Amino acid sequence: MTIGPTHTYIYEGIRKGYSENQLLEIISRSSIQKSNGVSYLHSLNHISYITGTHYLFLRSVVDRTTLPYKQFTIPKKNGGERNVSSPVKQLKIVQRWICTHILADKIPHWRCFSFHKKASILNCAREHSGAKWLIKIDIENFFDSIKENQIYSVFKSMGYNSLVSFELARLCTLSSEISTSELINSNTKQLPYKRQENFTTGRLPQGSPTSPMLSNLVFDSLDVIFQRLAEKKSFVYTRYADDICFSSCQRSLGREECLQIIKIVSRILRSNNYQINRKKLKIIPPATTKSVLGLNVDWDTPKLSKQFKKRCQFHVRGITTFGLAEHAKYRRFESVYGMIKHVYGLINYCKQVEPSYGARLEILLITALEKEGFS
Repeated sequence: MTIGPTHTYIYEGIRKGYSENQLLEIISRSSIQKSNGVSYLHSLNHISYITGTHYLFLRSVVDRTTLPYKQFTIPKKNGGERNVSSPVKQLKIVQRWICTHILADKIPHWRCFSFHKKASILNCAREHSGAKWLIKIDIENFFDSIKENQIYSVFKSMGYNSLVSFELARLCTLSSEISTSELINSNTKQLPYKRQENFTTGRLPQGSPTSPMLSNLVFDSLDVIFQRLAEKKSFVYTRYADDICFSSCQRSLGREECLQIIKIVSRILRSNNYQINRKKLKIIPPATTKSVLGLNVDWDTPKLSKQFKKRCQFHVRGITTFGLAEHAKYRRFESVYGMIKHVYGLINYCKQVEPSYGARLEILLITALEKEGFS
């Protein structure tokens, strides 16, 4: 049974053999979750019922007796490979349900600009427009650094009991072992299993539907700390996933002040199991081009980078000069329609950042498409 209108729920429960006291107790417990804006859950069997996923499969995921993820790598834009763990179909159904009914309405810290309804690269970059000094910090292996005990604490804070919080955490993490001391010293309140020496925990997998939103909720306490640091030092702070930026409009500022912020941030991150990617750590001084998430922030409003504009112009010029089929073949697109969709996506992004420039490109593309019979 799911929790619907109270009187109907009690009537149906009594008809199925439950006592009125049992049903009233469940309704009382469910009110805690409802007051937090999340769906009520009282067991793994309940999760199985409302998601239509087989209980024994969910039990195997929670018990870590199966590996319900497909592992593969994808190339990074700047070289190297990114490890991806994609959940199998049954687990993906459950995780998407968790996204929709538990995580979707949870609002992260106001300086976080990723993985929520109002998330925006443009809005994040806009916060740093006109900056004279810019500090860019990248967290290495961001999702992998977030542990199961932290996810457990997130669900516990929503009002779920210890066992359900543990089961939800297991359904959202990928198995990996950590030391007993790390687990016992972590802030998990009271874990549901007494024999903690046999407890194996996991990490947040990159490629799972729930991972982005859960990472925001886990990182919330650090967003608070970094925002306070920014205010104290008269900087502007933003975070987009694992990309952290601090900026200042004070030209008289020196590199030492920036290094001090990096030192403080690094120490706080290390104490919370995160590491800075030293290769991507940057201090950008005045009179040097500054970009945030690929957008130029040297102006009063963010601008498209020269590289991005060249990329867009290359596609439009190629389609105009050589035709759809030839350009798609040259750029190794699987289909002409896929290429058109891709180019329109680039142009729509241009229109968001620089509307007049994007509109001009769109006219050129439409003209080229009409020439080949596309309307």
